[in-house]
Amino acid sequence: MEGLTRGYAARVVKDGITVNAVAPSLIDTEMMNERRDQYVARIPLGRMGAPEEVAQLVVMVLGN
Repeated sequence: MEGLTRGYAARVVKDGITVNAVAPSLIDTEMMNERRDQYVARIPLGRMGAPEEVAQLVVMVLGN
């Protein structure tokens, strides 16, 4: 994801276009149910991110 973002950014910067990416880590969704405790044990904050937090970040990036 990072390489793709950097590649596009380098190609379109001359046209005044900026490229951004949001690549969150572990987000607490139904897909994480089976191993949630194992993942959370490795996170310094002690919890996964919430979908709402990712949505807020995307809105912030789009607003600039």
